[in-house]
Amino acid sequence: MKQILLFGDSLTQQSFSEDGGGWGALLGARYTRRADIVNRGLSGYNSRWAKDLVAAGTIRERLGVHAPSGDMLFATVWLGANDACSGMQNVPVEEYQQNLEHIVARFRQELGLERIILLTPPPLDEGQYFEAFVATRMRQQGLEADPTQPLDRCNVFVEKYVQAVKQAGKNAGVPVLDVYSGLLSCARDQSVEMKHFLSDGLHLNQQGNKQVFELVMKAIETNWPQIAPQPCKVTGSYGNAGSSCDILPFGPWWNDIDHTAQKDFFKEWFKVADSERRGNDAIDVTEQGRKRTNQALTDDEDRGTPLRKNKPK
Repeated sequence: MKQILLFGDSLTQQSFSEDGGGWGALLGARYTRRADIVNRGLSGYNSRWAKDLVAAGTIRERLGVHAPSGDMLFATVWLGANDACSGMQNVPVEEYQQNLEHIVARFRQELGLERIILLTPPPLDEGQYFEAFVATRMRQQGLEADPTQPLDRCNVFVEKYVQAVKQAGKNAGVPVLDVYSGLLSCARDQSVEMKHFLSDGLHLNQQGNKQVFELVMKAIETNWPQIAPQPCKVTGSYGNAGSSCDILPFGPWWNDIDHTAQKDFFKEWFKVADSERRGNDAIDVTEQGRKRTNQALTDDEDRGTPLRKNKPK
């Protein structure tokens, strides 16, 4: 079974929110039976602490990622919301960029990951943030908040970190998902304020999670279309025999099963699937690898192996 690693701060930790609308949960639904989501979001973390967490030689143990390198589908790295503050979590922008590049290098070296997406910090709604993190807390202490006092977070500061992510992606040779611009564009298109997508001026609400999920899927479809599941044209489902993707599902679809000889069917199906996983990976990032895989699977079909090919194209 493939794995997708989500690494970051609270914006990742909360991506499996209890209301079921988190962007990580939506990603899990999109990849149902094709990949498991490994959520390694760490609330409050900045890039310095995240970098130290994945120090050389420790990633698999500390993150609890035990899948073989070939089974790691892709990773997202979403840090910076805490780096870009003026408090104890602050990390200078130059160091922040270097930390991101270091994390990408560690993921490549120790997890064998080549598909890595860097996400920029999202925009703030400064008024909503003031109310949630300053005014409310001061009122609880019987004090009156001054709306003119400087905040420990502001979009002018965040924008510098957005540019640093872009430069880190360029240096490391990985795609960058500009969540900052993406959410601002969504707000303009829908004629709403940024707080429409945020729960407290900083973290995502259900609408914001949906937008981030759609942005992540767009990034996948743009950079690696072969691993982006396509829906069934009849039902719209991403998890049935009518859906398609270069990733074989866990177990054959129910309407592919030969019920007259199911014992042998499952044996042969998993034999081919396991062979594909160990050898010519159906989602090899190189075109040559994809051709080898497709030919191997075509040969299996010619020998009568009962394996539906609505996956590798």
